[in-house]
Order: sequence, then C-alpha cells, then structure tokens
Amino acid sequence: MRIFLSCLLLCCLCSCSTRSHHKFGSKGTKIFDSDGDWTAPNGVTVVEVRGRGGSGGGAGGGCCSFMSGSGGGGVCSVSRVVTVTPGTSYHITIGTAGRGGKGDNTGAGTPGGNGGTSSFGSLVSFSGAGGGRPGTENMPPGGKGAGGGANGGLMGYAGESSATAHGGEAGGGGGAGDGNGGDGSGNPDHNGHNGVDGGGGGGGGQRVENGNDIGPAGNGGNGTPGWIAVRW
Repeated sequence: MRIFLSCLLLCCLCSCSTRSHHKFGSKGTKIFDSDGDWTAPNGVTVVEVRGRGGSGGGAGGGCCSFMSGSGGGGVCSVSRVVTVTPGTSYHITIGTAGRGGKGDNTGAGTPGGNGGTSSFGSLVSFSGAGGGRPGTENMPPGGKGAGGGANGGLMGYAGESSATAHGGEAGGGGGAGDGNGGDGSGNPDHNGHNGVDGGGGGGGGQRVENGNDIGPAGNGGNGTPGWIAVRW
C-alpha cells in the first residue's frame, strides 16, 4: 500500500510539472524582418518574443591623421516571455539599421546613425545600438552596444567579434553583435564595411597622402536591421 501511494504521488507531481511547462514553438513560430501585425490565436495566452534592435552605423572619416571614424555599436538578440489576449492583434515594428556617416575631406566626418528600436506592441521593446562618433585627436568612443552587444571600436583598432570588440582594421572601428562586426577601412578602400548579423558598421578611414595622390576620406559602414520572432 505504501509503495502504491508513493507511485501515485510521483505520478501526480510529474503530471503537474508537465502541465505547467510551456514548450514555446510547439504550436507555431512567426518571424518578422519588416513591420507587420500578429494576432494571438485562440487559446494562446503566453508567448515568447525574441528579437533585437538595429545596430549602429560607423562614423565617416576626416581630413587628417587621427580622424578615422569610430564604429557603430553591436546588438545581440534577447528573449522575453509575455502574456497576450487571444484574438488581439499586436503591431510589430522592426528597428532600422544605423546609416554610416559621410567622410569629409575638409574636417571631421559625420556621426553614424543610431539603430532603431524593435517592438512587439506595447509589451516588449528591443533598443537599437548607438552610431559611431567622428574622429578627432581625442579618439571618441564607438557607438554603445545594446542587448549585450559590444560597443563600437575606437578608430584604428584591430577587429574582433567578442563582447570586448574594438572593431575594424587599421583606419577605422567596427562593432560586434550576434555575429561579426563591420570591418573598418584600410588601403586602398577607405570606407568602413557594413555590419554583419547584428554587428555595427565600421568607421571610415582618414584621408591618406601617397605621393601626389590624396585619397578621399572614407564613409562609415551601415549597421544591420533588427528582427522579431514570436513563438507560442
């Protein structure tokens, strides 16, 4: 009898545990890479929303040495569990990529644009990362990362893809996110490269003199747009 009661109790505990566990994605998954709407199906009251905002653009390069642009900040995806109402429609907004700044042969380049915020109705939002700052002799910081993404690299540091990323190749900075950061500029291309999979755009390089050939100040690379996935 004691063995029977013990087995019965164990079965009840397992049954309760199973009912309280929600396996997200077992009923459906919807991924958004552009703005749209999602309506909660009948019987669905809890969903997992995973996503990220846009990453930052790299700053443009300037006219002189020490004037490479800093890289844009990177973004990592984050997961949130939220309560929804069946039959209710939720508007999804996807954060835009930060645009790279323009190079300037007469002074410092323009800043990189900030990445936009992604959101699931009014329930969840994922911030975008900051754009890079134009180069000066004070070595301005790179754009601030979001969601655990790395800050953009200072001008001229070697590229990395970790949370401590400095950014792109010689002459510019990039950023890191879920994937690789955007490469900075390097001869003969003074333009920063675009970010990849959450990486920030690379910074533009400075104007370079090579004999009588004066190269242009490079433009900053673009960041990457955000996305949102809904699982229920």
